[in-house]
Amino acid sequence: MSKQTRFIVIAPTGGPDTGHGGCRILPEVAIYPAIYSQVFGPDTLVACRDYVLANCGLRQPDGFLATFSALGGEPLKLELDIKEVEATGVSEACDFGEAFLNAVGNLPEDPNPYPDKLSFVIVSAIGGEFGGIDGRRSLVVTVKSYQ
Repeated sequence: MSKQTRFIVIAPTGGPDTGHGGCRILPEVAIYPAIYSQVFGPDTLVACRDYVLANCGLRQPDGFLATFSALGGEPLKLELDIKEVEATGVSEACDFGEAFLNAVGNLPEDPNPYPDKLSFVIVSAIGGEFGGIDGRRSLVVTVKSYQ
């Protein structure tokens, strides 16, 4: 049985007292800049989404849309569309760096890019292919990310 990935919610440190602005949802093992503090989690992705919807203001353009009030009205709840993507890379030289960068390069294009976005990638599998009639030797790395 595989362990389910857990997530945290971070927000800029020292933000306003009325809710968090600029929230981000990251895998629990993610490294993030010191200007952020963990404000929720670790928990499931659904629980983190619910927290963001209930506690965070209008987001940065990074795919984690929370809530906002229009002209002082009721908060408008918007759907979050975060999906797990996976890709594999191979190195015929059995070089981890080469296989890792190849796998990252094979991830689908980010649907919500912006210049200062920090992406997080998890190595989910490392394997090798050895043998066969041609004496094959290669390192295979699989990565996953959340977009």
